[in-house]
Amino acid sequence: MVTSLASFFPVALLKAQACSPWRSLQQQDQLAWASMPFPTLRDEDWKYFDLRPLQEAMYTLPSSIQAPLSSQVEPTVLRLYWNQGQLQPPIIIPKGITLRPLAPVVRSSSRLDQDYFFRMNQAFFPEAYELRVQKNFQGKEPIYLENILEGSTQNVALAFSRLHIVVESGAEVQIVERFNGSGRYHFISVVTVEIEKEARMNFERLHFDSSESFHFSYLQAKVGRESYLGVRTVGLGSRLRRDIPDICLDEAASLGLDGLCLLTDEQVGDTHSFIHHAHPRAQSRQLHKCIAQDHSKGIFNGQILVALNAQQTDAQQQSRNLILGDHASIDTKPQLEIYADDVKCAHGATIGQLDPDELFYLQSRGFSESAAKGLLLFAFASDLLERIQVPTLQRVLKQEIINRLHVGSLGELS
Repeated sequence: MVTSLASFFPVALLKAQACSPWRSLQQQDQLAWASMPFPTLRDEDWKYFDLRPLQEAMYTLPSSIQAPLSSQVEPTVLRLYWNQGQLQPPIIIPKGITLRPLAPVVRSSSRLDQDYFFRMNQAFFPEAYELRVQKNFQGKEPIYLENILEGSTQNVALAFSRLHIVVESGAEVQIVERFNGSGRYHFISVVTVEIEKEARMNFERLHFDSSESFHFSYLQAKVGRESYLGVRTVGLGSRLRRDIPDICLDEAASLGLDGLCLLTDEQVGDTHSFIHHAHPRAQSRQLHKCIAQDHSKGIFNGQILVALNAQQTDAQQQSRNLILGDHASIDTKPQLEIYADDVKCAHGATIGQLDPDELFYLQSRGFSESAAKGLLLFAFASDLLERIQVPTLQRVLKQEIINRLHVGSLGELS
């Protein structure tokens, strides 16, 4: 018998998190969500992702005690904090940027409406905001979106967040979204993005969640005519994590979509991406890398859809994976679905282990076995890290990867 997750959550807990200005619309979503079957391994989109740990959890509301804020002080145009799922409004908003509650509007239907946890967020998010980058804005420093959650030591704290970003015509902006947490929690975050014509947005997404957490992170974006969106996602935390980028490209739009997933212990890291070439002359480049160690599991399912009228599409997709040890596993499934005939499209996937000849060479030059392994793993990850557009952030991430791979011989990066 297929059961809805609604039966596992206390109704009062979910209702307590719904947003009052959106009540009538959320009530419709609540009815739709409650009728949806809970995903199982029999569902194609979930066949490699075991959700039983969620069913075994006891849920609670996030604590009202504020989690400690990050001590990092990178240069920034604006820093926004979501603490325990609630936005702390900033005192000053820079010129050219507006932040306001998102007005209730009837949403157009999307393919994500059939996603169980996306619909759950729609039904129960407590607040929603619009971050608007105004026409011709040129930010020299990035905007930081800090999500901080202090979970429970016993039960699982359930939290939602929702943000809509608009980049107006001619604007150029860098945005860094960072998740930090401790304890046990289940976070369902949704960011929707609208990039108007001839605008540019670079989006760095960093997951430093608690190793005991569950996190489902959605990015739904529409990239306007002759506009550019660059997304880099680095996943280093969570017991169960699923990242879902869903991108639609207008005419002559460009997309760079990259991901790096480093998994240890019994972590599961899953990326399900969808790129829709809906109009002619758009370009997309996707590179996803995963390193799975111990008893961890990496999953990649990347779909590119080229519509019938999307002539002169240029789409490239690559999945590159390393497995360390006998107990880790990786499932990868790049997909191309093409209905146009004048296109340049390609995809590929590799799953392998470290090259023993390269290990031997490094050890013959004085490296210990562990240092040699760490150096090769860092080299595997570093080309993706080089794509991050914020130099200070790039250095921090490289050092974090070095620390997690225990490559002491590399020392400090400047």
